[in-house]
Amino acid sequence: MRRLSLSTILALGVLAIAAPAMGHGVPNNANWHTHDGLTGAGAHHKPVVFFPDLFLQEGLGTYGEDVEYVDCPNATDKGLLAPGGKGTVHVAGVCMNDEYVIHLISGVEAPEGWETITWNSVEFHYRLTPRG
Repeated sequence: MRRLSLSTILALGVLAIAAPAMGHGVPNNANWHTHDGLTGAGAHHKPVVFFPDLFLQEGLGTYGEDVEYVDCPNATDKGLLAPGGKGTVHVAGVCMNDEYVIHLISGVEAPEGWETITWNSVEFHYRLTPRG
């Protein structure tokens, strides 16, 4: 009986430790970042950066409540993470959630039809494409 109790305690301990790393149901993936602000929940959880302002600017609701957090391939969001982008183009790529693909670029002029948001004194240009 003691062995069963110890096994149960160990299993619960492992689950308690693993649960934060699975925040929002997103598994740790070295090639993607989830911009949710839960930086202590695993290496793939990153600051929210300008995404809450972007979704409010678009009238799409509150980030993390009305709108799911976004995931970015590792290379796309390097300009959003410390120490910041290198070279002329700081960001070029896409981020996404279940509802939108967010095309991003900075360090160059905004393409025609794209919106702009300023964060940390840097202009980021974006275009939202609904998914599905």
